[in-house]
Amino acid sequence: IGMMCALLSNNSYSQKLEETVKTELPCYNTQELFKSLREKFKELPLLTGKTDDNANSTMSIWLNPVNNDWTIIATKKDLSCVVGTGTDMNLITVRKGTAI
Repeated sequence: IGMMCALLSNNSYSQKLEETVKTELPCYNTQELFKSLREKFKELPLLTGKTDDNANSTMSIWLNPVNNDWTIIATKKDLSCVVGTGTDMNLITVRKGTAI
């Protein structure tokens, strides 16, 4: 199963939009994908949040705490799509109230 996805946000940014990216994402049953991330890849959910995309999906980042491999997942009910995977994730500590 694949899903066409325009990787765009509804947020208005001060930068001029240069281009959009349309891609086909690999999508799976949510329960099966999450089970595979836990058991096969030894990843755990690090953070989740609601998106403001047209699908009104939930984005989650999964991390293997031993080797720092990671996976980003977009979920809409029973369908979850792999947005990206990678290695060498580093967590950056930011104290609440820190100025940007």
